Amino acid sequence: MSNIPVHRINPLRYPGGKRWFAPYIERIINNNGLRSSLFVEPFAGGAGVSLYLLYTNKVESIGLADLDPLLSSFWKVVFSDVNNLLGKIEDTAITIDEWNYQKNNMFSSIEDKAFQCLFLNRTSFSGILEKKAGPIGGRNQNSKYPIDCRFNKKAIIETILYLNKAYSDRVLFVWNKSWKYTLNRLSNEIQTKGLNGNKLLLYFDPPFIRQGESLYRCYFKKNHHIELRDALAECELPWILSYDDCEESRDLYRTIGHGSLDVLYCSSKTSKKGNTKAKSELIVSNLKNTISEILPSAQNRKRIAANSRRNDLGTESKEKTCQFNIPTLQTGIR
Repeated sequence: MSNIPVHRINPLRYPGGKRWFAPYIERIINNNGLRSSLFVEPFAGGAGVSLYLLYTNKVESIGLADLDPLLSSFWKVVFSDVNNLLGKIEDTAITIDEWNYQKNNMFSSIEDKAFQCLFLNRTSFSGILEKKAGPIGGRNQNSKYPIDCRFNKKAIIETILYLNKAYSDRVLFVWNKSWKYTLNRLSNEIQTKGLNGNKLLLYFDPPFIRQGESLYRCYFKKNHHIELRDALAECELPWILSYDDCEESRDLYRTIGHGSLDVLYCSSKTSKKGNTKAKSELIVSNLKNTISEILPSAQNRKRIAANSRRNDLGTESKEKTCQFNIPTLQTGIR
């Protein structure tokens, strides 16, 4: 079985995805002696970090959990029996009528939910599954980008087959559960089943504090953000958390040491010239060797930012740069 390029290892286009952060987590794993760890994402979403770490063999295994049944169903199917899903991809016409059908129905089987997740993700604006998100190209399809422009059946099938064959035996679980359940169950398995907590790394990527309601089907209210903060303050397992960098998130984690990364986001608004604007991401962790160990120098940050501003990229190139070309990231500590 041949590899596919790293930028194609994810069949989903996930809003707020953290694929850009994966190389930094890779270095955090190395710096803290967690190289052979079980890597767990309690807010799996697009699972971009987990897939990258499997692809680069920086972790032995991963565990995924997501409260959204569409997302958890998709990943369960990808890493189990994909035949039904692949058949649906082959046979389904990518049309507005099908988009309306998938958007307005609730399905009971895991296979139908998995396809619904993939279809809506690849045909909705910015990959957003939230109910208010519309189809690519608009409902009247007047745009130069039609609804099927992100639905390359051949490439999607190839990616899913690769993930299934290469990594199914290294995905220890996919749970349709909350972060609380995931954290409690892992803690119990450390005590009762001998799971090595020192070789475990948790990566929390919760819904954004701002705009979370407009991006995700399962979002947080203020008390949910506080509950997560309080739980992480007491958590003795190794963990890393990423948040949208805003006053609310900084206030929440002011008593826990943190830094921030300035990153290029595909979902950022652009200037009239089409340049992608930088946004800042808050990174928090209870590990000692994290932010200060992995960020480039201030001189390199300035050079990277200048190069970013000079690029006037088309839609496809811009998306690829934001998601996969790590040297274009502008980073810094605040």
